[in-house]
Amino acid sequence: MPELKVSDKAPDFTAETTEGKINLRDYRGKNVVLYFYVRDQTPGCMMQSCSLRDGIERIKGLDAEVLGVSVDDLQSHQKFKAVYNLNFPLVADTDFSISKAYDAFNEERQMSKRITFVIDKNGIICHIFPKVDVRAHADEVVTALKSMK
Repeated sequence: MPELKVSDKAPDFTAETTEGKINLRDYRGKNVVLYFYVRDQTPGCMMQSCSLRDGIERIKGLDAEVLGVSVDDLQSHQKFKAVYNLNFPLVADTDFSISKAYDAFNEERQMSKRITFVIDKNGIICHIFPKVDVRAHADEVVTALKSMK
């Protein structure tokens, strides 16, 4: 499968999350920050997730929702969400299908790669962050969202 690029249509998916079952299609009309992370309870992923948590009001103020994706199961996600008071859904990609669709899967390690996609209100990828500053990820995302206006 070819690597996704800016201007591509974001692959749709249906999945279980910490907030119940979702479909990416349900977010049409809003921008979506879809971030893939390696594992729950790991230092870099904690910093990245907490950066987005702390920036959620600025992100929502730009008409965007945040969805976190890793290959961990719902039980692990629920614990991670509770420990760090995360204020957005975490997607359980236990069959790796979402990570693979977004070319965000590390076959060798059997886990997601750290990469973020900013998807516009029509389901088109507008920004891709292949390298993420875990401490300032919310700032990166806010800058990308502002550039879309």
